[in-house]
Amino acid sequence: MRTLDHSGSKWNCSPHSFPVLLFRPGRGCAEYGPHAPKATQDIVGSATQDLFEKCNNEKNIFISRRKGFFDAYQCNLFQIWLSYQPEEVVEDDRLSTLPSWSLLTPYSMHWEKNVTVKIAILKETQPDERRVAMIPAVAQRIAKLGADLVLEQGAGSAATYTDDAYTKAQVTQEPDTGKLVADADIVLSVQPPSVETVKQMKPGALLVSFIYAQTQPDLVKALRDGRITTFAMELIPRISRAQAMDALSSQAALAGYYAPLLGSVHMQKILPMMTTAVGSLRAARVLVMGLGVAGLQALATARRLGAVCEGYDVRPETKEEAESVGAKFVDTGIDARGAGGYARELTADEKAKVRATLSQHIAQADLIITTAAVPGRKAPRLIDAEQLAGMKEGSVVVDMGAPNGGNCEGTKAGETVKIGPVVMVGPTNLPSSLAAQASELYAKNIYNLLEQVLHDGVLKPDFTDEVITGTTLTHDGKITNAAIQKVIEGTPAEKA
Repeated sequence: MRTLDHSGSKWNCSPHSFPVLLFRPGRGCAEYGPHAPKATQDIVGSATQDLFEKCNNEKNIFISRRKGFFDAYQCNLFQIWLSYQPEEVVEDDRLSTLPSWSLLTPYSMHWEKNVTVKIAILKETQPDERRVAMIPAVAQRIAKLGADLVLEQGAGSAATYTDDAYTKAQVTQEPDTGKLVADADIVLSVQPPSVETVKQMKPGALLVSFIYAQTQPDLVKALRDGRITTFAMELIPRISRAQAMDALSSQAALAGYYAPLLGSVHMQKILPMMTTAVGSLRAARVLVMGLGVAGLQALATARRLGAVCEGYDVRPETKEEAESVGAKFVDTGIDARGAGGYARELTADEKAKVRATLSQHIAQADLIITTAAVPGRKAPRLIDAEQLAGMKEGSVVVDMGAPNGGNCEGTKAGETVKIGPVVMVGPTNLPSSLAAQASELYAKNIYNLLEQVLHDGVLKPDFTDEVITGTTLTHDGKITNAAIQKVIEGTPAEKA
């Protein structure tokens, strides 16, 4: 409980958010909020707008203005304080038209706890997932946006974030998933939550998570039918303004860093050149195929470890980026730039030309890292069985496309297998191997996204914003992403 006392012409207070109280003389009071009848909203909104103009001139009126203050439809609650002297009542003619209600306050008044948004942080359930959607340090920053955060007990332990660390960050804990999400306004997750968890969420809640909708039709239908608004992190538009929210890129950077380290422990030779008393050892040759965020990080890491590095991508503009980290670019003469920052599918003739050039470089490599992937689609094939057979005995391939079918023929997701002379490594979740910092980056991505839609305890997404629109998968009982809706429902999507 909080008490606000009259002090001169104004009340000293700095609350996050308080409700409007409509007092009926002698019969108590009722809270005015977004669910009030439209007529009531219009009357109160109009009256308070005029009253605000008087706040500096009349000692008996003080109104605290907030962002979205007068928009009764978009803010959860707005606040008004009216003081009155004995035998004096402050009213507005429009307020008096409300059924036997007038807007009053006594000399001092008790107010309930501030109204804030509740954010639930889920514990990941997939066996290879150690990340957590929110870390203590970032949780403190989100709380300043007007949110109470609740963690599913033990959610951060696998990423080295203890329950005590969250408690120190003022994050409460709940062991029961159903109770956690039942009254949450926002639910945070890394991997897609289960259909059962979604069904326990309240209508109108916001889910922020990777979804991979094209492979999760039942989940998408549950989100649609439950009237859940979904921000799918893999759908963040790849534009400069959204870079700080781009979770695919932040996680890919760590995966790319880790890939050559993983490959090196399966090799029978070292990466750098080494001079010994009995002679010198040559540096290993590393070929990275696919020069997006992950590929460039893989090149940079391998180069720092002393390897001789080459990079290949069907997009010729990546040549300068490869050279900037000390690698040579394998130029095949084919331009395959596509939409959305991804490479397009090559024609049969283009594939043949590319194959002829690449086969020579593949045969010379000691370690190959393939990174080509498009979210929600089968990974493109970069290396076939014949090319693998032509590689050196003991060479290693780390296929980062393994979760989506693999960039190489014979890749098995989650396994390390021997294919002819090659050791084929098929990791399924490289960012999880660096769970502490992967969680840190993901939490910051989420914070930067929530900062666009959460202000002073009010959740207010702007569906005219291209970042919000592009990220939204479901809203108000509809699948709003056209490509996903076509896959699941077969009809074009309506914009949110």
